[in-house]
Amino acid sequence: MESEQLVWIVAYLLFLVFGGMTMLGVYLIFGKRNSNQRRDVLGERPNEFRARQKAMEALEKRYAKGEIDHEQYEKERRELYKDSRFENKFVQK
Repeated sequence: MESEQLVWIVAYLLFLVFGGMTMLGVYLIFGKRNSNQRRDVLGERPNEFRARQKAMEALEKRYAKGEIDHEQYEKERRELYKDSRFENKFVQK
């Protein structure tokens, strides 16, 4: 009788260990995936938005210094927002 109880206790503990390892594995594989997919209002990731913002600031500085004319400024500005889903809100063609 005692050995039968011991077998059931060991089986139950193994069930808990493997169940816990399975849940931990599922969490590590799928649980963190959504945390890096935050998006801002424009539908871009924050680092993509910041890179585009820095490029736009650099373009505005070049235009203010007179290094490029208005046509070149507009052309490069359109290129910056070319792949944006919200292009029509910000760039008039």
